[in-house]
Formats: sequence, structure tokens, C-alpha cells
Amino acid sequence: MEQSRHHHSLNIRDALITAAWAIAIALVLKIFVLGAFQIPSHSMANTLLAGDYIVVSKIAYDMPGASVQRGDVIVFTMNDQSLIKRAIGLPGDVVTLSPTAIRVNAQILPHPPLSAATSPTAGIWDERTVSFTVPSAGRSITWDRATAHLYRSALEREGHKVQLDDRGLMVDGSRMTTHTFTSDAYFVMGDNRANSYDSRYWGFLPKESIQGKPLFVYWSSADRSRIFTMVH
Repeated sequence: MEQSRHHHSLNIRDALITAAWAIAIALVLKIFVLGAFQIPSHSMANTLLAGDYIVVSKIAYDMPGASVQRGDVIVFTMNDQSLIKRAIGLPGDVVTLSPTAIRVNAQILPHPPLSAATSPTAGIWDERTVSFTVPSAGRSITWDRATAHLYRSALEREGHKVQLDDRGLMVDGSRMTTHTFTSDAYFVMGDNRANSYDSRYWGFLPKESIQGKPLFVYWSSADRSRIFTMVH
């Protein structure tokens, strides 16, 4: 009888230890490795739908040799909000937007397979063709009046006092069209280009704002067949 009680106590202790380890591992995964994120808008349709829940890898770009690749869908913070867009331009890339195509370093960028593909310049620049260079650490970049608004936030992050008017940018009291940036940034867009508030409007995404890379949809109230589909 005494031996039976002893074995029973050991079983309870083992079960508690196992449960404690499971909870600890789950917490570590949640805090440092994986996160959950709800798609807040229609800007990534039809790749991701408003209300979809996704699992995000928080360490995807922290591994040795890992970096954001052109075309990656990324989760990031902007004005204390978590958002999701697709990386179109990498640091140093020359991006050209026209009513019919996106070109990166003179090569046409394919539409994502599920994107609500519309004119890249819809709602901005009056359907003109514009080119600009994505900020890259140590690189001197020149802009014109049409694209000056893209660089404002990047300059402000470096501590400069910036004013934007019809003629372009005033930086620290001087009219400027060239600057050597100290950190990398990215140009991001939603797949639903006619309904996406993205880099075309608020400028370049700083590297330090990137939170992680989406892995898969774990719940979708709009379409149950999307559950456990990978994000591409």
C-alpha cells in the first residue's frame, strides 16, 4: 500500500513537472519565437483577408544570414500599430512605379499570385511614372519634388528638422535634394494596391520596425478553406 502511494505521488509530481515545462516552453515560444496577429484591413487582399489570424515568426530575420527578401510579406510596427505589407524595394534598390507595372532595378516585379493587382500608382502621383532609391546605410541618395515626401520620415528618424512644401524638402533650414543616410529602410506595399495605405504615402519602413515574417493562417472567419494555408 505504501509503495502504491509512493508511485502515485511520483506520477503526480512528474505530471506537474511536465506541465510546468510545457507552460514554460509555450511562454518562451510566444514571447521570443512565435506570435499571433490579426489582419486589420483589406490592404493585403486576396493574399490575406481582413479578419484572418496568422502565426508570425519573430526570429525569421534574426537567424545568421537571414534577411528580408524582395517579395517577402512582413509584419512591422508603424505609429504603435502592428501592420502587414509586402517588401517591394530593399535598401539601395531603384524602384519605378508606373500605371502598368512596378520595376525594381529596371526589372518588372511580378504580381503576387493572389494579389488584387491594380495600378501601382492608383490614387497617388496622378498616374505618373516615378522613380526613387530606397535608403541604404552610407549611400548618398538624390530625390526630386515628386518623391520628396517619401524621404521625410527617414530624415526625421535621423534627428533632422524637416519641412515639406510644394518645392520639396527643407532639411535643417536648407533646401536639400540629396542626403547620405545612416540606416537601411524598405519600400512596402499592400497587395490590394488601390486600397492600401503604405510606403507610397508615409515613406520608407525602417529596418528596426520589422517584427517578423508570417508563416500560416490559423483561422479565417471569411473562408474556412484558408485555415493552415501558408503565407506567400
